[in-house]
Amino acid sequence: MKIGYARVSTIEQDLKPQIEQLKQAGAEKIYSEKYTGTTTERPVFDEVMKTLKSGDTLIVTRTQEGKAYARKHDPSYRDGRPRKFTPEQLELAYKLRQQGYTYRMIEKSTGISTATQRRHFKEIETKKKVNDDRKSN
Repeated sequence: MKIGYARVSTIEQDLKPQIEQLKQAGAEKIYSEKYTGTTTERPVFDEVMKTLKSGDTLIVTRTQEGKAYARKHDPSYRDGRPRKFTPEQLELAYKLRQQGYTYRMIEKSTGISTATQRRHFKEIETKKKVNDDRKSN
């Protein structure tokens, strides 16, 4: 049996598009709930998992609608993994590098990996170069 599961994280969001997608994908039975994504508690999903039998297929919809809603309603929303270090921490690391500290020394004192330092410092240098080019034109 093909079982569908749809979830939105706010009352304002509409389940209809997800339910339609699940029907188009061949879901014979559809479960849905409006439950926040900030918690792992999902009563309906737990029920779905208990009803699954060997040979069943669970179909879930994509998170794009939720992301679009968050982008529209939360000005601080960002896709992807949250940043581990603040801009101030990264700026401090950059200043230490400018003072002659090695990547390893900076990593030991700040916890910022060498790879993250190199990537961030390259971004800073690129931005500085662009700004310098603009000033000279």
